[in-house]
Amino acid sequence: MRRILKKVSDDTKLMVKVCDLYYNNDMKQEEIASKLSISRATISRILKNAKSEGIVKIEVINPLKNDYYKLEKQLEEKFHLKEVIIAEDVTDASYERDALGKTCAEFLQRVLKDGEIVGLSMGKTIKTIAQYVHQDKPRDISFVPLLGGMGQVGIELHCNQIVIDFFRAFGGEYHLLHAPAMIADPNLMLSLKNDIHIKQVFDLLDRITTAVVGIGTAVPGSTMMETGYYKKEDIVEMKNSGIVGDICLQMYDIEGNTDYSYNNDIFGINLESLKKVRRVVGISAGEEKVKAIKGALNGKIVNVLVTNSSTAKLLLED
Repeated sequence: MRRILKKVSDDTKLMVKVCDLYYNNDMKQEEIASKLSISRATISRILKNAKSEGIVKIEVINPLKNDYYKLEKQLEEKFHLKEVIIAEDVTDASYERDALGKTCAEFLQRVLKDGEIVGLSMGKTIKTIAQYVHQDKPRDISFVPLLGGMGQVGIELHCNQIVIDFFRAFGGEYHLLHAPAMIADPNLMLSLKNDIHIKQVFDLLDRITTAVVGIGTAVPGSTMMETGYYKKEDIVEMKNSGIVGDICLQMYDIEGNTDYSYNNDIFGINLESLKKVRRVVGISAGEEKVKAIKGALNGKIVNVLVTNSSTAKLLLED
């Protein structure tokens, strides 16, 4: 009768020894492989088998008072996102934007690398981010606005001003787009795009590596409505048309479809181009924003989301 040889990686005695060296003695896999005259690949298989057989049980002790990491993972899996970052809920709604801005600032400091070109949209929440950036030395990053200036909105909320704020916080360099955000005359739009200075900005928009955008909705008091470009009757028409949100003043429905005439007059990056950017960070929270956020996620307009825990729970509901 032929004898069946047991695989080295299935040897229980060896498995315990390897696990002891790795977990209790902090030896690297390469060191264990050398010590036991086994290949590193075999050591890796032994450690994997030890987990599946219950010889090793790893427990993550969460020292925080929340389980946001679970919500983040659920949202990442549900909407196929690169990353979700959840900020704490605050009891005072007036501080909600600051909580989101601080969380987004921490994320951007972690992920942005020298050589990146970062596009920025406008709005009240985006405005809060730069003040929470704290670093020891300047970064080699270029900041560029994603669209022109917006009507009657305060200058501090315009893309150009936010670009300057980020430049002051991170260092690097900045470029400004001296043009309105909405242009109804197609001839004027074409003429402006051919301007040498504006063309330089649009060339940069084709090369951005990260975009940071607010996710808005057409409600009284929103940045979009404060531009003065739209009237109350426009809100009714938008809702009847299935529009649930806007990014960079461009509208979309719950599935993320962007085929709306409102979008034709926007002077800046279009949403189809935005989808091609490697990292698009959407920042938004609130029950009234849930549909807008879902539309942005369903349409793959953003692939990173910064929100708060209560909004995250609503997004997980069917």
